[in-house]
Amino acid sequence: MLFSVIGGKKYKQMKNKFWLIIILSAAFFSCKEEPEDLPLENSEIVGGGIGNAKLLQNADSQTVIGANSWVEVRQTAGGKKSVKKYETALRDSLKHQNAETIVQDFTLGNASVTYTYRQSKTRTEQKYLTVTDSVITINTAYENGFSFNIDLVYQTAFYDDGFSQKELDFIKIPLENIEFDDFSLTDLGAVEENGTVFERKRYEQTVILRNINGISCKFNVSCILKKIFNVSTGEILYSELVNSGINITGNNEASTLYQSWITVIQHKRNGQNEQKTITVPNLEGSITGLPISDFTTNNLDFINNIGTLENVSENFVATVGDFVTVKQVTRKYTTDAAYNMTANIVHSTAVYFDGATTITLPTLKHEDISDSFAEEFYRESSDAGGRYAQYRIFYTVSGKFGSRLHSVTRNFLVKIYK
Repeated sequence: MLFSVIGGKKYKQMKNKFWLIIILSAAFFSCKEEPEDLPLENSEIVGGGIGNAKLLQNADSQTVIGANSWVEVRQTAGGKKSVKKYETALRDSLKHQNAETIVQDFTLGNASVTYTYRQSKTRTEQKYLTVTDSVITINTAYENGFSFNIDLVYQTAFYDDGFSQKELDFIKIPLENIEFDDFSLTDLGAVEENGTVFERKRYEQTVILRNINGISCKFNVSCILKKIFNVSTGEILYSELVNSGINITGNNEASTLYQSWITVIQHKRNGQNEQKTITVPNLEGSITGLPISDFTTNNLDFINNIGTLENVSENFVATVGDFVTVKQVTRKYTTDAAYNMTANIVHSTAVYFDGATTITLPTLKHEDISDSFAEEFYRESSDAGGRYAQYRIFYTVSGKFGSRLHSVTRNFLVKIYK
């Protein structure tokens, strides 16, 4: 019995010493520096890349594109080598602040675009890795003094551990991939602010980003332009736009007839106000293809030509009542001038003017104008020039006009000698 008690004490003492050794060993190993905490002795960049870009936000006045970028580094520390991956999320954005601005007139004139670069801020996101925000301000300025800015903010990351340095892959937005669509001015009517009457128009323009790391998108620029009313010496001091609209009256494959209307309140010198609704009939839009003669050529390369659009004329058509002038605008779409592959694109404009206030009535205009070709083998024959093949070519020009698609097709024969 005594032996068993003494033996039990010895067993407990040995057991306690065993656990003490384990605890001390654990403490010893836990106090050792982990490899990442040891000073670097050397390093080497062994890889890196950037993930697929994603469209994170696409609001009216801001677009954000993001992607994860990383670098892989073989590091030597404490005599041991290990490969580590440093990764960060990069963001690019295009942003425009909507604003109001006072202008001398609504004839904007030609636009000039300038680019200004500045570095915004740099921050350390993790050990050895810093991220920098840079800004390119795109300023569009018109001859009448109106201008607006778009900020292109892009992020870059740089790895530097003292032995190896590398700029990580980032989302590149080439300036040539930023396109500005045609702008529009929309009447907003008159408003009185602190005793001053302003005529207002909304400037809108679509900015298109093409193929940014595989992403294409668009966002809108919107500004309100305000012009101080010229005090009229006539009966009408100024007019206020109340409502407006368009009514389609006729359609066919290549043309549309419609009427446009506005309702205004005319503020008169005698203190009386009069509401008028003015309707302008027989406005039109059309695409007309010119005749194309058969011709001889060496190949069919002309079907790969890219068409161009140019303004040709703006002609007076009529006056409606006492206040509205109607004009016809003709544009020419040309795919190949040598062979007369051309179409006339026509639309109407209507402008209200009462001696003080100018209001552009709502009208339609062709958009997304394009061409296409189709070919079919016609025959094979010979003449004094030798054997030849003939193809019938169908040339189509089309454009979106309101909710309709106008198109016109011309066909002709092409002879190619063998």
